[in-house]
Amino acid sequence: MGDKKGNYFAPLFWGICIVVCLIVVAQMDKNRLGKGTLPSASDAVHVAMRSSLLGSSSGVLQITNITGHTLKVGVSIKNLDNQQTASFEMSVAAQQTWDIGWTYGWSFEPHEEVTIYADGYSSAQWLTTKMDDGGVGIRPKGFMDSPK
Repeated sequence: MGDKKGNYFAPLFWGICIVVCLIVVAQMDKNRLGKGTLPSASDAVHVAMRSSLLGSSSGVLQITNITGHTLKVGVSIKNLDNQQTASFEMSVAAQQTWDIGWTYGWSFEPHEEVTIYADGYSSAQWLTTKMDDGGVGIRPKGFMDSPK
């Protein structure tokens, strides 16, 4: 009879070990998923385009920090016609707007890809378009067909 009690201990011990391991793995997956999923930069900034003071055929990108804290923002621009690129970075205070245009050496035209990065957010992309009035507009990438 003493042997039967010993036989119950080993399966019970290993069963408890398996349950503890499953709990640990489940917690690790939960932590990994929580850290790997970042909100989009479009949740932290409002993006708009205004006409340049140099003429309505070029635009000035306006990035407004809509969070309650200062945000380090990066912008990468690529002209999809001539492949020219530029990158800029700035800390933008809460509820403040950063204008990027000819003073930064870039005049926005239709058919450019704009990627915005912000600390704590995943990047988001926009495309510049030609507006009906001849000016430059901007829309989220993938929102409609590619700009003309």
